[in-house]
Order: sequence, then C-alpha cells, then structure tokens
Amino acid sequence: MLTYVAKVVMPVRHGDIAATPARQLVGHEGSAAAPAVAPTGAGAAECTTPAVLRAAARALLGNTAELAVDACAHLRSEPARYGLSVIALTDLLAAVHIGVEACARSLAEPERLADSGAFAWNVGAGCAESCVPAEGLIRAYRAVAAVFWDRLVDALPTDDLPRGREMARCANDFWRHVDRDIGLLVESYRRTATVHRARHVQPLLRLLLRGNVEGLDVSAAAIGLDAPIRGRYAVASLRMVPVSALVAREQIDDLTVFRTVNHDGGVTVVALLGERTLAHFGAVIARAHPGVSGGIGPVVGGLSELGRARELADLALESVADRTEVVVLADRMCLALLLARRDLATEHVACVFGRVVELDGGDRKSLLDTFGTWVSCGGSAVRAAEVLFCHPNTVSNRLRRLERLTGKHLDRPRDLAELVLALDAYLLLARDDHR
Repeated sequence: MLTYVAKVVMPVRHGDIAATPARQLVGHEGSAAAPAVAPTGAGAAECTTPAVLRAAARALLGNTAELAVDACAHLRSEPARYGLSVIALTDLLAAVHIGVEACARSLAEPERLADSGAFAWNVGAGCAESCVPAEGLIRAYRAVAAVFWDRLVDALPTDDLPRGREMARCANDFWRHVDRDIGLLVESYRRTATVHRARHVQPLLRLLLRGNVEGLDVSAAAIGLDAPIRGRYAVASLRMVPVSALVAREQIDDLTVFRTVNHDGGVTVVALLGERTLAHFGAVIARAHPGVSGGIGPVVGGLSELGRARELADLALESVADRTEVVVLADRMCLALLLARRDLATEHVACVFGRVVELDGGDRKSLLDTFGTWVSCGGSAVRAAEVLFCHPNTVSNRLRRLERLTGKHLDRPRDLAELVLALDAYLLLARDDHR
C-alpha cells in the first residue's frame, strides 16, 4: 500500500490547498465511479502557459532524473509527515521521475497542457482504491511541486534579470496549474472512495478482528480505514441482522462505526467511541438494528486489540441466548466465565447441585425455578410468590429444602454466590443440550 503512495506522489504539483481537510473531500455518498481519464474542457484549456514558463520547463526536460532525486530526498526528509520511510528508494525515484517528466511536458508543450490533469485524475482513483489517505497524498504532491518550482526558477540564466522578474510573475500561473490538477485528483479520489469503501473496509476489519496482527499490518489497516491506531474502541457481535443494505462505515451521533459480515451470517460492529460509553454504543446499535441480539465487549485501547475485544463480544452475545436484546459483557461477567470454560461449569453444577439434579424433572424444576425467581426479586419471598402464583410460605419451604439438599445457606454471601453461579451454569448447560 505504501509503495503505491510512492508511485503516485510525483505527478501533480501542489499549490496552496491546505484549507479543506481531505476527510471532508472524500466523504460524499452516492457519487459515481471515476472515469478512466480526467474530464476535459475549461479546466484543461485554460490560458496558455507563459513563454518564460514554457522555456524553463523545456530546459528541465533533459534533466528530470536529477530533479526526481531532489524531490525524492525532500520527501524522505520528513518521513513522519508523509509516511514514506519504508518505501524502497528505487521505487520512489522511478515514480517521481515519471511524474516530473509529465509535469515538465505539460508546461513545455501547450498541446499537452491537459496531460497532467488526466494523470492526476487517474492517480486519485488509484489511491482511493488502494486506501492511501488523501491528506498525506495532497501534502506530498505539494512538496514535490515546491521542488519542481525551485528547479524551474534555477533553469533561468542567472544574469537575465528581466526574465527573472517575468518568471516571478508566473508563479500564480504555475500554482493555478497545480490547483487545477489537485482539484481533479480530489474529485476523482472522492468518487472512487465512495464506490470502493465497503469493499476495502470489510477485509481490513476482518484482518484486525482475527487477532494477533503484526504492527505493520495494523498501520496499513489504520490508513485504509482512516482511523487512529490508538483510541477507545469497542466491538459488538450481532445476530439476526439483515445484511442486504449494510453500510460498511458511517458516523452515528459521535461514533465512527464500521461493520463487517461474518462467515456465519452474523455482523461485527466496531466503534471508535471517543468519550462515549458502552451504554451509548448499545443504544446506537439498538436504534440502528432494532430487534437484533447483540453482545458488546470491553473498551480496548487500539486497533491491535480488536481481536480480543471481538472474542469477549462473542461471549457476551452467547449470554443473550435467543432473546432480542443488546448486552454489555460487564453486566454478564459471571455467565461469561462459565461460557468460556464449560467444563468448569459442568463441574460446578455437579459440586453444588449434585443432589438437586438427581431429583425427578418436575421436582427439580420447581426448586430451581423458585430459587431463580427469588434471586430475581431481590431475595423477597413475597414478591417471588406473586410471580409464581403461590403462597410466600411455599417459596420459603422450597428454599429451605434447597439449602438442605446443597448444604448451602442463603444467608451466607459466599454460599449464595456459589448457588447463583451454579444456577446460571445449570441453565447454560441445559440450553446447550436443548440445541
């Protein structure tokens, strides 16, 4: 991906276009795919290049190889800004050489004035397809343009002051030419990015959600997703989501949301939370996908941790069973522990409910249903009796019998915790058997 940046950095010479953030330039939905070449017309047939500018460009035509070396060195002097430090020098030199040659011919030969614009259009489309970030691309073009302009000025004889003054007046013409090409590049990038966004977002998300991703892959995915490597991320696993009109990336409230379809037909949602909470994320999912079952994992600190977040979100989803609700793992932690180690869940049920499980089906169900209802009612026998349509004494008698069979006492916190965990494990295993 980064090598592709090198191959497209060279062609367009940048003017002062820093005013508009690239993120805004490429965010428009519903655009058509970019054509193979740039549109022609008024933009391509603007005023003729001034004679002194043409003469300077002709002088550069025989020396574009040296110019490419200078431009390449300039780009490499700021690797943190342009992200070009990992590109092979030969690739970058070859790419810049092709670009400055095209630029020089566009200025030197009036009949080829539109060539650099057509090249910029194709570069914008190619960069969008390769998920090269637009902002870095535009800055790199501008940097190469600055070097190109310096060499145009140097191409004039040092003792020809009148032509030097004329060249200074041509600066606006040169940067207008650059601005025209950058405008074409940005429009082409915007159209193509819209069309190809879903195709790129989902494979990149799957790579990160798989886990154990190397640092270079994380960096490449961050570029492709236009998302920070470090940040507050959360993952949700969803069932029963219609995928026919699924949007791969969108902004909902203050969240940046990415979606991908899993091989089992489920959907995984990744959100860049910012300062928002998991509860807000859950509410967003419930609004965007009404009637789904979902589990949300914990907040993680970056893209490299999305694999672990997805595993925990899957556990949270398992705890939902067949209900249509969206839950947060932190609210189902005990059940998640059981889901993660079903063998230990089986052992715990045997240790705590061994004698209860040996009862006949109706008797066993009566005791465990009563205990579960009593827990749900906050330990109130009266409220539990109302739910079960029986007398409070009946609830108390069943609970005392449960204590005798298990050897646990409901008024002891540790015993009560073990009983509740055993009930959750029993219901989980029964659900697995039913499936």
